Amino acid sequence: PRDARVPRSSARTMREMFQARTAWPAYKKMLAQRQQLPAYGFREQIISEIRDNPVVLLVGDTGCGKTTQVPQFLVEDMLSNPKTQKCQVVCTQPRRISAMSIAQRVSAELADPPGSFGSDRSLVGYQVRLDSRVSASSALIYCTTGILLRRLEGDRALSDITHIVIDEVQERTLESDFLLVAVRRLLARRPDLRVVIMSATVDAQRFAAYFQGCPIISIPGRTFPVDVHYLEDVVELTGNIGAIGLDEEDLELGGDALYPEQFLHGSYSNGTRRTLNRMDENRINYELIIALLEYLCSNTAEGTQDDAILIFLPGMPEIRTLHQMLSANKRFANTKRFLTIPVHSLLAGPSQELAFRRPPPGVRKIILATNIAETGITIPDVTTVIDTGKAKEIRQKRQVTMLEERFVARANARQRRGRAGRVQEGVCFHLFTKHRHDTMMIEYQLPEMLRLPLEELCLRIKVYGYGAVDRFLADALDPPKPAAVETAIRLLKEVGAFNEEEALTPLGEHLAKLPIDVRLAKMLVYATVFRCLDPILTIAAAMSFKSIFVQSYDRQREVDTATNAFRMGDSDMLTRYNAYCAWYVTQTTKKRMIPIEFCRRNYLDQQTLQMVEDTKRQLLGLLISSGLVKADQATARMLMRQVRGGYRSRSMFCPIMPEANEHASQMALVSSIITAGLYPHVARRDRDGSAWLVRGQPVHVHASSVN
Repeated sequence: PRDARVPRSSARTMREMFQARTAWPAYKKMLAQRQQLPAYGFREQIISEIRDNPVVLLVGDTGCGKTTQVPQFLVEDMLSNPKTQKCQVVCTQPRRISAMSIAQRVSAELADPPGSFGSDRSLVGYQVRLDSRVSASSALIYCTTGILLRRLEGDRALSDITHIVIDEVQERTLESDFLLVAVRRLLARRPDLRVVIMSATVDAQRFAAYFQGCPIISIPGRTFPVDVHYLEDVVELTGNIGAIGLDEEDLELGGDALYPEQFLHGSYSNGTRRTLNRMDENRINYELIIALLEYLCSNTAEGTQDDAILIFLPGMPEIRTLHQMLSANKRFANTKRFLTIPVHSLLAGPSQELAFRRPPPGVRKIILATNIAETGITIPDVTTVIDTGKAKEIRQKRQVTMLEERFVARANARQRRGRAGRVQEGVCFHLFTKHRHDTMMIEYQLPEMLRLPLEELCLRIKVYGYGAVDRFLADALDPPKPAAVETAIRLLKEVGAFNEEEALTPLGEHLAKLPIDVRLAKMLVYATVFRCLDPILTIAAAMSFKSIFVQSYDRQREVDTATNAFRMGDSDMLTRYNAYCAWYVTQTTKKRMIPIEFCRRNYLDQQTLQMVEDTKRQLLGLLISSGLVKADQATARMLMRQVRGGYRSRSMFCPIMPEANEHASQMALVSSIITAGLYPHVARRDRDGSAWLVRGQPVHVHASSVN
């Protein structure tokens, strides 16, 4: 994508553009709407505090308008001042869909001419990986946090930027916490720079202390009361009293009182009590969700039949499953009455825009979303929320980073139910018990810096020239433990990214361009050098998931037989690649088998395979944007369409350039690259082949392995 540091229009040109449109009816109409938002009532205070202080912390309830309004206040203030010499406000978002959708909304509010977004006639743009819509006149740019960090690499003073707005800091991602350290250091060099830290829920005093007691502005939200129900209420309301989630063996192992009576508040039927004792809260209960939807749509109050229903799910596989079930349901498949819309950070473009539009009269939206809908985007007509209480978190197990499904924190649950009260009184159904909410959920999510590998941050610290890794990370709001830093440095030395003096090597410079696990990054770099991209790209993507094969306790022998049918030597990774290739062939040849039927026969997980394909697109995009893979404009455009289309493009496969795949059939080469990437975390057989050894010590190979 184009760098946001395009040649800048003069502040005078921008000022003339802005002042001309303040007289336009379109601007005045939007201004009247903006003035209804709670944030607008704090406009003068916000502008004044930001003028007088290098850092301002703004805490605003969901729906107050801080994300759209505060950056606009800054642009409007500067472009109304004849003395302004330069104007560029950059607002970071943790997700690409947020950056894109918010930028387009703000563009409309600033009365950019129709069809001009991102052009020289527009004051607003966005920049995300693989997609940039900025121009010389972009006074306000919404971008992902990673994009701003990439700008730091090229310009450590961020000399073109006048204001940085860091939004959604409560998510405490690795990138946002890293950016806070970098910005705090930058302020010593740029006393003219102004920084706004924004959050929906945050420990305000801690953040203020981190920035030397910066002022705090609190903006109340515009919310209505929300009626809250928990799992026990949902079971009682729907009459869904079958045995759900646990089988008889589970009950015997766990005892017959999985949900003790003393934890059950209120008056509930015996059927509800029995069901709760048999229910596994750790599983997504799709049947219960559909039963609840049927109950809601049969018992809707007069005047609310068209209000949207928002369902929080952990990730794309769960969104796909529920979407397919609703599409197969006679009632909800009726597009004259219901419109089911998936919302995920991987998705963008027209399919996502439907979520923000009001449907025709008589049609009800059912929105299937991940935690992006907690704070990152606002869907205005939602009055009912169904919350599974789950989210996907990045975790590291057995030296491999992968997504894991976990219960959210209480702060996240509050954000989710608050979405039901944006426009009027609403209702929220949490699909976990009140006992779990009150006693088992943590209050706030643990910062990623305290639970994720630090190798990527260590590489960035060196690339940006910040000196010693341990000293930089010690300046973080929540510094990682010294042992975690030492582990990261040791791994970077093992893979060849750092030398013994902890200086960046030529390989390390390439690995730093890829914001993924360094071992996978090393495999991908080698794959581009030796021109065997597709197998390594597929294997690297598959390593982010547990297995592409179905996990079955009662049919494990059949699963093992199916796995062995795809076996390639002694390699689990090549076996999975072989199975993926067979799945690919079924969908791309003339005699194509229905993918679901092929997966059923071969005990393959269709959802996981599709997620592998989605991840391949992302990884290829990283390789192209970093310059490690060259792609012509047509291929780059196709990949961008797939990334934007996401869910809608699930039948399209990741485009692989032939010249990057010349040696893809040489499995010995592929195996060597895998070994080089994972070394020294490798095992070998002893001389008689009876045991596996790691550094001379015997280890156990998991039963699911082909070995």
